[in-house]
Amino acid sequence: MKSIKELFLIVLLALLIRIPWMFLVPYVEAPDENTHFWVIQFIANNFRLPDYHAVISVGPEAVYGSIPQLGYLPHILFLKAIGSFIAANKWLYAARLGSIAMGLIVVVVAYYIGQLLFAPNRIAALALPLMVTFHPQFVFVNSYINNDVTTAALSSVILLLLINVLKTGLNRANMVCLSICCSWLMLSKYSGYCVLATTFLILLLVIYLHRSKLKEQFILLACMALIILFLTSWWFVRNYFQFGGDITGVKTMHNIWTLTYHRYLQNFASPIGVVFSSRFWRMLFFSFWGWFGYMTRNLPRLIYYGYLAFVILACLCFARRGLKYRTNWQWLVLIICFAINLAVCIYGTYTGVAGPQGRYLFPSEIPIMAMLIAGLNSASTKWSKYLLVSLIAFNVFVYFYSSFYLFKLYS
Repeated sequence: MKSIKELFLIVLLALLIRIPWMFLVPYVEAPDENTHFWVIQFIANNFRLPDYHAVISVGPEAVYGSIPQLGYLPHILFLKAIGSFIAANKWLYAARLGSIAMGLIVVVVAYYIGQLLFAPNRIAALALPLMVTFHPQFVFVNSYINNDVTTAALSSVILLLLINVLKTGLNRANMVCLSICCSWLMLSKYSGYCVLATTFLILLLVIYLHRSKLKEQFILLACMALIILFLTSWWFVRNYFQFGGDITGVKTMHNIWTLTYHRYLQNFASPIGVVFSSRFWRMLFFSFWGWFGYMTRNLPRLIYYGYLAFVILACLCFARRGLKYRTNWQWLVLIICFAINLAVCIYGTYTGVAGPQGRYLFPSEIPIMAMLIAGLNSASTKWSKYLLVSLIAFNVFVYFYSSFYLFKLYS
């Protein structure tokens, strides 16, 4: 009962600090919100997905009409539920509630994963949901329409399910839940596919760990594959015929961008070039913690260096003393997810498909925060408490500084 009350208060806090940003961030400062909103309005008004003629006739505003659209389902539901009661010029805010709802799901999952990883250390366990709650860039992305936040929510739920599956093995309940979440993630945004790769690797480990029930595990795994195939294949088949063989919709999206803005894909000479690019790491790191607008509203450098100091300190503490709590398979889920997510970001920059933007790391929002907390928590008993409290306090400070900065800028 106490944990439910504690979770309720954290979720309420997360809601209260996101609502002001929802009204504060203007339409023109929310990255690509006009294109996200076009897809939402089209589906809400026509009760179908955009087709080739609708996307091509509208042009750049419909650029996201050819790629997975089911990441907008929460926004569409809020728009349909509330839209009829408010003026049309307020529909944007109704749809934005979908982003807030998905952000709150990440906070809830962070609370439960924090308990699994760090209990009975109360400060470390609560640090995880509190870091997600006040993370400035995550709050910003929660405040406007996008499909990154849906991807983050689904990724978080899948990671929690995988941690549970490692303990219990596959059963009917968690198999069905994983199948539905993975299917929805596949049709939400491609940046979340790193979690699908994580799921595949972890399920192989599950089969090994629960090899005493090998036949049952293989049957459930086959059922899961069939359910995912059934729930997702229709979309790719439809796209193939609707968009002239463009099964993913990415080619159509890039063609619209090229024709409109005369921008062409430019890639690095090699992935190694990306790895050794200081610009790549700087942009990825800064925009993960807080780089608002179209990466045009940056915070003071000292704030980024403050986060960097905590990251370095966490690495040093871990290297010097190691984890104080017993290392287990749960951490492997988070580490693999982050490693694949980072590799995808490097590959995306190498190919020119996507630049180094911190929101592409949001499928690993919980793993990143958990590893940072674990590193600081591995310091001596005396210092770990002060380091964790300092990290939380610093993150809260940056949130309020960002709120004041954006209010002064946008009002």
